[in-house]
Amino acid sequence: MDGNPLHGLMNDAAAAVAHDVSSRRHTAAAAEVWPTGSEVAALCASLVGTSGSQRARFRAELGNRQRVVLGRFGVRSAAVALRERSAVGLRVGLIAIALGETNVDARDLMVTVAPHHHVAGQLGLAPAEIFDEAASFADPDTAAVLRAFGRRTDVTPEAFGFRPFV
Repeated sequence: MDGNPLHGLMNDAAAAVAHDVSSRRHTAAAAEVWPTGSEVAALCASLVGTSGSQRARFRAELGNRQRVVLGRFGVRSAAVALRERSAVGLRVGLIAIALGETNVDARDLMVTVAPHHHVAGQLGLAPAEIFDEAASFADPDTAAVLRAFGRRTDVTPEAFGFRPFV
């Protein structure tokens, strides 16, 4: 151990999301190496107690494949959180999106997180609060979009082109 409290977390992250399965080799057997949703959720939840600089370092060390895993988990999390009535699940999903996004078009990000905004309301949560929390895990540009979007009052399934979850 090198004395860095983030060292163990980075090793856990590497084990959870560093599987590099090329698209040419992605078969049913290879799909088994992808982390489960609970593994990705645990990874994101474990980052809650870290500092801003540790989060930035963690983001910087993520590879493209890891970002894809985080993004896919995050997108799916809104529906799962509503089905399970889980505020924690919604928060962790937004954290995954915040970690995985970089150099993204603000419009694309807003469309991605609009269901999370809607589900926050369905769960009785203040969207601004959970989007602010997720923003603390993001790069500065993504964080600004998340913070502003969390304060919007016009986010509806119809306005953002998705079917409401039931």
